Amino acid sequence: MRRLLALLRNCAAVRPLASGLIAATLVLLVRKPQALLLPQFWAEDACVFFREALLLGPSSLLHTYSGYLHLLPRLIALAGTLLPFELVPLFYNLSALAVLLAVAAHFLGSRFEGRHSVWLLLVSVLVFHDGECFLCLTNLQWVVAPYLILFCFRRPPATRIELLLDSLVVVLLGLSGPFVIFCLPFFLIRAIRSRSALLRIWCGVAGLTAAVQLYFLGSRGEQLGGSSFTSFHALFDLLVARFARCFLLPLASADYLGRSFQIGVFAFLLCYLVVLLAGRTEHRFFYGAVLGFAVMETAAALSKLAPIVEALSSFGRGERYFYFSYVLLGWVLVQALADRRKAVARTACLLLALSLGVSLAHFRAPDWPDLDWRGYAKLLRTHDHFIVPVNPPGWGLEVDRTAPDGMWLEALGPGSFRRSAARE
Repeated sequence: MRRLLALLRNCAAVRPLASGLIAATLVLLVRKPQALLLPQFWAEDACVFFREALLLGPSSLLHTYSGYLHLLPRLIALAGTLLPFELVPLFYNLSALAVLLAVAAHFLGSRFEGRHSVWLLLVSVLVFHDGECFLCLTNLQWVVAPYLILFCFRRPPATRIELLLDSLVVVLLGLSGPFVIFCLPFFLIRAIRSRSALLRIWCGVAGLTAAVQLYFLGSRGEQLGGSSFTSFHALFDLLVARFARCFLLPLASADYLGRSFQIGVFAFLLCYLVVLLAGRTEHRFFYGAVLGFAVMETAAALSKLAPIVEALSSFGRGERYFYFSYVLLGWVLVQALADRRKAVARTACLLLALSLGVSLAHFRAPDWPDLDWRGYAKLLRTHDHFIVPVNPPGWGLEVDRTAPDGMWLEALGPGSFRRSAARE
């Protein structure tokens, strides 16, 4: 009888989640239909992952980019070498979709102890964004990284199979970006508060994963942060622009209402978050962990981008660095809907409605020009020297099969991006 009741509870949890996965897929296809109808490479899709998978094979898995490992994208790129060149961009985009759905299903399944799990998934695809991160292998890390913090809000593994699966997931996600490093303090708090020995073993696996990323960051001379800010006024303007004008206010109306109004909205949002954290509710740890994760990641990203911080205030510049925080902030608001304080819950509903309105105003991702990848894919089999253009403008691949070092595929990109696999 107990097993039957447990099975029924699991089914009750699976059905809404399955509906949410289908809805999320449809939303992504509406927001970025070109990813499947006219699949093309995007930046590092071609210049890093496709190129190095072809040239280096399995050894590319241990190559860093921006100082850290990208295990999931490189595994997908390695699998893509088995396909005809024409199908590789489509395979990358479909794989990015499949990974997102699989990660969401794992974290938001029957072991999730929070509320509104389906809405957490939908927030991640409905949030304000220009579409850069969606259905894109290069930016897959930004889409799945927010889910890492949800390990803190899942029932501890009860069997070795669950422990093995959780360990596999944290290794795959943790070695696909530096985000596990920011999550580690909250994992430790969760392990200390729990009496589960299996959870503590899993926390050790997460710690080793973070240590691996820290090792590669250190060996490359990279830091989680970067330059110090020369203008805190510019930093403040950026935060106001990103979390008032972009997250809560339609862009056109925000400019019309003026900077003072934007600062007021930003201050109101900060005060509301302080109220959430100060309340002694069952969601307090959720609020603290999710917001703490968002603050640490955003601080590290902005510190690294300090020299160009003023340019990031404009919509369409570095959207991937803010998508992460928008999702986590949206998750906090969704969880606040169940807060026992009525004023807090109603305010969360208002803020979510405003955010959704902003997103709908910029819902569909802009289409990039068709660079005829299928035509260039045929040339890869027949011609010895040519250049393949890649979106966005300024990126590309230079093919030279006569190169003496055997590195016949060279990356072209903005700034000092150009490099050969031999130098890696």
